[in-house]
Amino acid sequence: NYIIIASSNSSLLLDKETFLFSEIFLERSYDAIPIDEKNVYICSGQGLFKVNVDNCDYTSIIPGYIFFSGSKASNNCYGFATNAGGIFIVHNDNVQQLTKKDGLLSNSITKVIFETPHVLWAIGNKGVNRIVFKNNYKTYTIDTYTEADGIPLATLNDFYLYDGFMYLATSKGLEIINTNDLITQKQLKKNTKLVLNHINYRDSIFNHTDIEIPYSKSSIDINVSYPDYNSCLLYTSPSPRD
Repeated sequence: NYIIIASSNSSLLLDKETFLFSEIFLERSYDAIPIDEKNVYICSGQGLFKVNVDNCDYTSIIPGYIFFSGSKASNNCYGFATNAGGIFIVHNDNVQQLTKKDGLLSNSITKVIFETPHVLWAIGNKGVNRIVFKNNYKTYTIDTYTEADGIPLATLNDFYLYDGFMYLATSKGLEIINTNDLITQKQLKKNTKLVLNHINYRDSIFNHTDIEIPYSKSSIDINVSYPDYNSCLLYTSPSPRD
């Protein structure tokens, strides 16, 4: 029966029946995630807090970081984005931290959203991460998506997931990305280092799987492309002989 509003000065509770406001947490707040009818998680500039909406009692859950956003996976699992601590997972009151050492692109995470109870998307100042949890959130895999995968080279401010698409708010405008294509493309790239597009020999273009060209002094133009920037650095030959 209420709405929690995170503001620059405090967290406000709006009663939907009386339309009256009341302050429940007197710190700058960035997001509020409902736990149950009486309690919410407040993402603040002082850390993560659990707040009772009836009496305004609060408990510090994770101090020391700015918590920008949170997302609920299920009744007992939540994910949170921080300014310098990566991602925190709170599962059955147990706290797990994921950082750059674990596979994140950066420890500065702007926002997280659970797409399903076991799939978490995150954006930060280096790109996008997709985290798949297994074994009751005890294990996980992390995929990264950057400019080479189609993520715009811009400041990523916010995002929303809907019907297989990511709506990405950036400093250069709104980008709409098909998440299924993003995942499939990444899986193909894992086994692909160089793509042979075609060979140009004596004004004839060959694009077959097996190509036989007789020895001659004529030039041979080989057109290739790379799935990512690192492959470009590793597989560019210094000379045709190599």
